[in-house]
Amino acid sequence: MALKQNIQSLPMEVLDCVFSHMGDKESVKQSRLVSRAFNNAAAPYLIDEAQVRVTSKSLSRLEELCNHNIFSKSITNVTIILSQYDASLAMDRSLFMQDCTGRLLRNMEMRERMGAYKWRRMIASRCRKRLPPFSFQDKSREDALQREIEQQLWGLMYFNPVLLKISEEGFDEKEATPFQQVAMRLYTRYRERCQDQEKVRGGNNHVDRICSVLAKLPNLCNLRFDDPYLIVDQELQASDFPDLGFDRRMLEHFDCILSPSRWCGSPTTRSFIAPQVEMLGELCARLGESGIRPRSVWVGMTTPADLWRLTLSREQQAGVKLLMSKVTHARLDVDGWETNEWPWDGYLGLCSFTKPFFTAPNLETLNIDFVNYTSGYRTPEAGLSDLLPLDSPWQRLDTLILRYQPAKIEDLRALVALQADTITHLKWDYGWLLSGRWSEAVEVLRGFRKLETVSLEYPKGERFGTQTTPTCEVPYEDMRSYILKETDVNPLVAEHTS
Repeated sequence: MALKQNIQSLPMEVLDCVFSHMGDKESVKQSRLVSRAFNNAAAPYLIDEAQVRVTSKSLSRLEELCNHNIFSKSITNVTIILSQYDASLAMDRSLFMQDCTGRLLRNMEMRERMGAYKWRRMIASRCRKRLPPFSFQDKSREDALQREIEQQLWGLMYFNPVLLKISEEGFDEKEATPFQQVAMRLYTRYRERCQDQEKVRGGNNHVDRICSVLAKLPNLCNLRFDDPYLIVDQELQASDFPDLGFDRRMLEHFDCILSPSRWCGSPTTRSFIAPQVEMLGELCARLGESGIRPRSVWVGMTTPADLWRLTLSREQQAGVKLLMSKVTHARLDVDGWETNEWPWDGYLGLCSFTKPFFTAPNLETLNIDFVNYTSGYRTPEAGLSDLLPLDSPWQRLDTLILRYQPAKIEDLRALVALQADTITHLKWDYGWLLSGRWSEAVEVLRGFRKLETVSLEYPKGERFGTQTTPTCEVPYEDMRSYILKETDVNPLVAEHTS
């Protein structure tokens, strides 16, 4: 008869086998309450996300996770950060100081718009430290101190541009003010981080390493590319600057200076920033060639100064199609349009990525958000057919979400002809009709036979003009009812006739 054991003494190998067959994260969490052994064995299976940036530390951490016999099986979501340390800032201290001033200014303005953020953060900080709640006297003192700090920073940026003096010829670093010393030391740190990044990028080694380790994740389902506005991976502490007399309250405003830049750059660098575009087209292609087949891919990026640099070769497009071959949910967010004027060939460079990206045959949800692309007064040149592969249908596509996406009447006809029997949810908000009439567009969209919900918020083009808001009243509810076949009266035809 086999020797019986209590639940506390079960071998770790047995528990690992149990958890490796559990796909429900909530069940894994609940099982931790069974015993201490269950708690210890379940903990690694709760790590289901990983993030990577182009730094030696981040890549090494990802490799460590993906080579782990448990973590490699539990990770289902991976985020690849596109933001980068800008070499032009690292090589030019004068330019860095200009950008430093701009970052401080934007950070201060953002904090002011956040309202009661200071009070909430102070309470949270005290809770973490298990201190008693604030009294009204405490609040007054803290607010007074915060106002004093902000006044110093506003003076730093507007009334006494001491940061810009650092780059003046003949500047004596021995006589630098505390603010100038902080900025100079942060410049040294930024340059070191940029050098580390460029060393990792040598010979596209970072692409090879990312592809190699992600191929070791058998349960990878969700892949995301992100270009966030602000990344603070290390808070500045008073112990970093013991000779300057700054506490954490002051130094927290400088955290943003060491944040990597988005692809669209800043007001200081947007006209010449050269982003690492291989992190999108080349990496996606190589991931596809490596056999990686996620179910969901979300790309969030900002537009570089030279959009044509995104142009993919035929081989790369084929690799992207392989990556997307089993994707059911695809999303593309593109921001930063308001900062540049885009030539036609530049937009086509982006389209050389989007067409293979959305060629996923099993697509169920297609989501595109060109944030503020049509917010200006310049009429877009490209339509939906330039962005999407409208030559073959998606057999399972039931949700289509478009925001700030221009389209010609011919594009809408082609889309309806392909997906008339599959689309059940349609959103085309901030859409710009480039040709034809809106009365025709509504008639065409009525051709979707299985629609359950529809949204056409803030339309532009033709009768609705090219302003940020429509130039005339939009009969949203009537348009919705007509497209859903709840009424047979086209509201835009009736309105035009009257």
